[in-house]
Amino acid sequence: MQPLDSLAVEHLLHRHSCNARNEKCANEQGMTGHPCTNVHPDSRKEYPAIDAAMEVLEDTTQFILRELYVSFRFVRYDLTVTVLPGALLTLATHMKGTSVFGTTTSLTPIWRSLPSSIIWMWLFVYVSNLANQIHGAEEDAINKPSRPIPSKLVTISSAHKRFVWISAIFVLAGAWLGNGILSLAWVVDVLINDFWGPSITYLHWLVKPIFMTTGIFIMALGNPNIVAPVLDHAPTVLYMAVISVAVGLFGFNLQDIRDVEGDRAKGDRLTLPLMIGEVPARHLCNILLLCCWGILHSALKALDRPYNFATSMAILLWCIFLCIRTLVFRSPAQDHKTYIFFVYLYSFVLISYLWVV
Repeated sequence: MQPLDSLAVEHLLHRHSCNARNEKCANEQGMTGHPCTNVHPDSRKEYPAIDAAMEVLEDTTQFILRELYVSFRFVRYDLTVTVLPGALLTLATHMKGTSVFGTTTSLTPIWRSLPSSIIWMWLFVYVSNLANQIHGAEEDAINKPSRPIPSKLVTISSAHKRFVWISAIFVLAGAWLGNGILSLAWVVDVLINDFWGPSITYLHWLVKPIFMTTGIFIMALGNPNIVAPVLDHAPTVLYMAVISVAVGLFGFNLQDIRDVEGDRAKGDRLTLPLMIGEVPARHLCNILLLCCWGILHSALKALDRPYNFATSMAILLWCIFLCIRTLVFRSPAQDHKTYIFFVYLYSFVLISYLWVV
């Protein structure tokens, strides 16, 4: 068998002679006006298998890059609500370490658990947003026209197909990370909220908070569970349940205030502002925010850790700040900023797991 280096040299010499012959032919053709017939018919396609493989690789790369871009366009507005809190919770769980899991439990290394958390949460919100934006395309055309469906980046039909295989990937990834049941529960929750929920429009104001509560609980347990099995640690499970109820049922109603025009134009959902009016809804959301603080305060008091009272007072001040903004700043842009400040509060409550449990 001929050595590889000699084959490489022979290939280079062959290409050099072909190039020289092609150049000579070009010169002759320019002088005589007749086409050159010395070019070998296969010189332009010497390795068809390699060319075909490179074409497949290029097409696959373009497909992957496009899908990553499409996924970013679907999730970019909710990264601070999902991926960021999930990553913070994973970091907090690592920092607690042995105080939660004991000295005998082997923790997943942070270099593996943190990227796993980010990927799992990215798929988590991608599944939800695909379903939500499929159903809310008309509303998004008013409130958020830059989203993928209103901006014609994808069609509703292709979004349906993506929902199916992204949901499957999410469940498989969750199973690999030890969150298979939680991932499947989230897919079912999304299906109920976005495909069954719209048929009971008169209960949308109640269905959505329940959906949010379930999602927060799944996320709040799933990220620590990537680090190590957390379901056996009762204080962690109870604290995450309290966060889910307080924030999901009593806090995220602020989201509906910023989306009044789109919800009214959509016409198939009944949110609090559409039920009782925008101004009464603002007052009611403020009362619910204070209820959110009260539930969290009770949990922090029961856990009885050194910094829990200070944490409770910080949450109370934050809620008062949000109440003032809700009543004073009433434009859609300002309502969106108020909601973002609430998201920061939500992230703070999650990361407080580091010292309150």
